[in-house]
Amino acid sequence: MGYGHAMCYVHAMGYGPAMDMDMIFGAFCSADWSVRRQKSSLLSYFGTGETFIFTLYPIKQKYEWVGLKDENIPNTANMFQAGDNSILTIGGGHGEAIFLDENLLHCRSEKCDTFNNEPLSQSEDFKCKVVEVYGLS
Repeated sequence: MGYGHAMCYVHAMGYGPAMDMDMIFGAFCSADWSVRRQKSSLLSYFGTGETFIFTLYPIKQKYEWVGLKDENIPNTANMFQAGDNSILTIGGGHGEAIFLDENLLHCRSEKCDTFNNEPLSQSEDFKCKVVEVYGLS
């Protein structure tokens, strides 16, 4: 179920800029999210070392998979993408680079083994304001 343009305009009226520029960050995910259903009914990680995370505002920074520069990595550094009906997570091992709950209210960004990144948000816990998804084919 989706919304048409008219409903989008109704919800956007009365609000200033369309985006609050506190922090902008994201990820390029190497695998289709439908793979999450193929592994098992339990939450399991999938994806490849082509996955990376980034920040765009207030600074531009890219964090690539640690396995690109070092072959001697822990198994937890191979945790790229995971998700089910209640969470979506990117990066793992001693934290998640991006963790979104089903309502986007209890989200988190932490340092993780996969990318050896700094947290992408100013505070580890945050409420998500906007989610944009782009697909490439």
